[in-house]
Amino acid sequence: MDILMDATLELLDSSKLDEMQHKDIISAIDQSIIVAITNAQGQIISVNKQFCEISKYSVTELIGQNHRIINSGYHSKMFFKKMWQTISSGKIWNGEICNRAKDGNLYWVQTVIVPFINEFGKPYQYISIRTDITEQKNAQRFEHLAYHDELTGLKNRRKLRMTYDQMIKYNSTSEDAFLLISINRFKRINEGFGHHVGDLFLVTVAKFLDDLVSINGTVFQYLGDQFAVICKTIDYHKIVNLILQRFNDIFIVDKFEFFSSVSIGVHPSIRTIGNFDEVIRTTDIALSHAKEKKGNYFIEYDENMNYRLEDQIILEKKLRDAIKNRAFDLYYQPKYDVRSKEIREVEALIRWFDPVSGWIPPSEFIDFAEQLGLMSVIGEYVLETACKQAVYWQKTQNKNIKISVNISPLHLKERNFIMNLKKIMERTGCPAELLEIEITENSLLHNTGLIERTFDRLKKIGISIALDDFGKGFSSLSYLKNFPIDTLKIDQTFVMGLKEDTNDENMVRAIIGLAKIFNMKVVAEGVETCSEKMIIERADCDFLQGYFFSKPLPSHKIEHLFKKEFS
Repeated sequence: MDILMDATLELLDSSKLDEMQHKDIISAIDQSIIVAITNAQGQIISVNKQFCEISKYSVTELIGQNHRIINSGYHSKMFFKKMWQTISSGKIWNGEICNRAKDGNLYWVQTVIVPFINEFGKPYQYISIRTDITEQKNAQRFEHLAYHDELTGLKNRRKLRMTYDQMIKYNSTSEDAFLLISINRFKRINEGFGHHVGDLFLVTVAKFLDDLVSINGTVFQYLGDQFAVICKTIDYHKIVNLILQRFNDIFIVDKFEFFSSVSIGVHPSIRTIGNFDEVIRTTDIALSHAKEKKGNYFIEYDENMNYRLEDQIILEKKLRDAIKNRAFDLYYQPKYDVRSKEIREVEALIRWFDPVSGWIPPSEFIDFAEQLGLMSVIGEYVLETACKQAVYWQKTQNKNIKISVNISPLHLKERNFIMNLKKIMERTGCPAELLEIEITENSLLHNTGLIERTFDRLKKIGISIALDDFGKGFSSLSYLKNFPIDTLKIDQTFVMGLKEDTNDENMVRAIIGLAKIFNMKVVAEGVETCSEKMIIERADCDFLQGYFFSKPLPSHKIEHLFKKEFS
């Protein structure tokens, strides 16, 4: 462009041309180049046809105006200040300018502004010679958008893949690490403060990461709230620690103050991995493990994670098949009634026998089922089986045996929980007095309004509520005061190994006394010895449960205990 402008200016030197040649050149220029002449104050005194065509203004509209008439607002005031400083000092200015036409459309011009100097060495007018580069700029913009995130300006996932492929091609991955960074609960920020603040927060995080990594690596926008980093292996520990440190501090975005956290998966060396998808897969596994830890956390990938992932995939397939085939069993553990010395209540406990793996303990599949969103289906199966069993015992044993069923927090908080429970009771013919819903303290920690409404509806139906493992977790008197709990179950950690005249005995007596204040029944779990039984009985406990009386048994094996009186 500079060469073209120099040639144009040279041709305009009329001393080298006759009049006819001069007119021909002026005509050619007028057809191909955008020209405007302004006075010393910047007012337009002359424009050519090309200027009018690209600006959509007529000659009449332009003469006497300054170039603010086509100002797009794209450039800063400082941009124009520096430009005027250059040309007013008699120097030629060269650059790209984005203008706005009369119809509102933007266009780009490559511009040379030449000052004409008077005898005092001062510019008396300026000629600006422009060429339209809008198509080239649009092509650059489209190319930029193809490889960059529009919001944050970071290189995107497509560029990440290209970068990795180039690294592999030139065998430059020997000392590089790969990081996947995920903002935890980003949806909460969008919902709490609005998407505008969420976007600004992403921009803030992107700038922080780019400033942090730029010298020793590259940051990419991987997904909406996820970033990727390629950096030197020797630097990644420092980078990770600085990221975690930043997320331990408060963020201030658009006058909103809040905390956030990140989970980071790290592949410490991608030297031996020749496939981009494999890099993503393995690092994403590490990221998933980091997310399980909650809060600010990072985890390095190791090959053992592959085996754990394969185990989870197999377990999920088996779990879904077991649900489909109703392959679970219910075992029942009796609750000894201290006053009648009989078994009048039992707790239903789910069991799963797999033909290949054998007995799979609940500790291995209950939490996993919750992660998969399957606990509601399993919970309804347990409820229906327990209701059928209660009705069966009522008919065959001539006794009302109440069955308590453990309900997961996620299942309990479903809005159709009560409706589905009613349908099960109607379908099985189970009376409400034969069913007890057993929940843990964790169920009461969040969404208490919904929990209160669910409990109220349970009470209206006539179903009793038991609070399990009391004392194990976030025990609070407010639970006993605010929720309509009928039964308090003392966690077995207070019972097992219980001795007389100890703090444990005092604790058990205190919990029982507290429950009595709120008119609750008390069940002591984990009773295994005669000594424990006697101590708790003297503390005025209502029910005892544990291996001293019986381990959990299938329905047909527990029935003989209903007729037995324990001494």
